[in-house]
Amino acid sequence: MNISAPCQESHSPWVLNWSKASRKPRLRLICFPFAGGNANTYRPWVDHLPSDIELLAIQLPGRGARFNEPPMAELPVLIEHITEALEPLIQMPSVFFGHSMGAIMAYEVCTTLQRSNKELPALLILSACNAPGPIQQRAALHTLPSKSFWKEVQMINGTSDDVLNNPELLELLEPSLRADFKIVYDWRQLNTQSEAPKLSVPMVLFGGKDDDSVNLEHLQMWQKCFSEIGQTHLFSGDHFFIQDPTPTFFSTLSGLLAPIG
Repeated sequence: MNISAPCQESHSPWVLNWSKASRKPRLRLICFPFAGGNANTYRPWVDHLPSDIELLAIQLPGRGARFNEPPMAELPVLIEHITEALEPLIQMPSVFFGHSMGAIMAYEVCTTLQRSNKELPALLILSACNAPGPIQQRAALHTLPSKSFWKEVQMINGTSDDVLNNPELLELLEPSLRADFKIVYDWRQLNTQSEAPKLSVPMVLFGGKDDDSVNLEHLQMWQKCFSEIGQTHLFSGDHFFIQDPTPTFFSTLSGLLAPIG
């Protein structure tokens, strides 16, 4: 039985290291969480990646060991903190992977780095996220009363029944999830393709074949935000396909990482 690595020492509360102790890594894979998610989502990946890849994940306030910290609902402040934490880590070859809200954060960190003429990752993988542009915006979920809020969350299909049937747990999780939904809502209100800067970082798109919230057309619209056209890969599963990734997912990811570093 494979046992995922414990978290290795990290120099910032914003970044957790899930890698097994080994020689100096060839590259760093830095993963950004989806709304309501945390760094633990990516912990099992270490058993499916080459040993010379260091697996890091962003941990937001209000999750995991940072549970007692108030969640952040303002994206510019969040991006400032994450960028500051990542700058010393991307001096070696690095790849950003962001899923759903995590794709927004990864994209905005790259935008901040490029604007400041700082080092960029060797590759940016945007997963299960609609591009900025004229798409139908989901209602402002973060403003709903608690009962309506959780009814909408249940429809998104990213929360287990065990959690949804536990009122005490819902009360604990609600502030951070509301903050995440506010971040996504505000970002979509403020961003259109015409305003989005073209990034010079190489880009790849991932999507779920059965994702009802991100169709292929809206996923592909990310291409207009980059100076070079990137590949698109679709995998079995719905919006949360990374929670139960297939062998094809990991073989594709490893293949993309192989030439880097």
